Amino acid sequence: MGLGDDLMFLGEAEKVYNETGKKIFPVMPRGNGSVRPLPDHKWSPMYNNVDFITKDPTKDCYSLSIKPSNGRYNHYMEELADDAEGKGKYIKYKNYTPKPFKLRFTKEEHQAIKDQIVYNNLHRFVVINPDYKEDVFKSNKDWGWSKWTDLSKRLSELKHTKVVRIKPSADLEDLPYAQNIHINNVRIAFGVISKAKLFVTYEGGLMHAMGGFNVPGVILYGGLTSVDAMKYERNTNIVYEHPETPCGRQFDCDHCKIANSWMTVKKVYDIVESKLND
Repeated sequence: MGLGDDLMFLGEAEKVYNETGKKIFPVMPRGNGSVRPLPDHKWSPMYNNVDFITKDPTKDCYSLSIKPSNGRYNHYMEELADDAEGKGKYIKYKNYTPKPFKLRFTKEEHQAIKDQIVYNNLHRFVVINPDYKEDVFKSNKDWGWSKWTDLSKRLSELKHTKVVRIKPSADLEDLPYAQNIHINNVRIAFGVISKAKLFVTYEGGLMHAMGGFNVPGVILYGGLTSVDAMKYERNTNIVYEHPETPCGRQFDCDHCKIANSWMTVKKVYDIVESKLND
């Protein structure tokens, strides 16, 4: 899950730091059950400017694995199992409540966030995030571009509310009816989104980042991931109730297609509108 995993790790690390007073030295599990220092390419930008995270193991610190439990699986994953029909892998989830972690920004980052807010005239705004990664769950988080467009249109018609989409890449197609802003620094992007009135996204890293800022969200879970494995207090979660939910399938799934169809634009819009009026 990438950045979401990094943020959940930081939530656990902060808890250990508060309990022990020792800085946290992130480590990675080996296949034989031992651990090794985190290599540079695994060092997350989410760790930057966190005073209780250290790269120096010679200090009086506490080593904490970025993938806890049995060394292979993490907080929310019980097992990565094989599909009975041989189509691929699927996740067996376990119950877990993430500990919200608020990103620490430098003085320069705070200024960059403020500059984006001022330059783009962002006051009362809603962020909608149609972007998703296919590296883990294939197209199962694809709610549909036409539905994101329709939701954007409906929200743009609300008074005193600007619809914003933060583009992670300048090459991505603009979302109609929204103000599309390209920010190539994920930390600055999260900082800008943290100023939003509300955000809408499929379950993923953005949800975990905003959980730390206590920003309310409308989260699409569909039939894929477990709401009991990763949820935050201020979010409204849209879950397709079905015996196969959460399927956790890491291959294209008909159940997820049905779940995404079940999550209509009206259903999502009505929830967003209600939360904006709270």
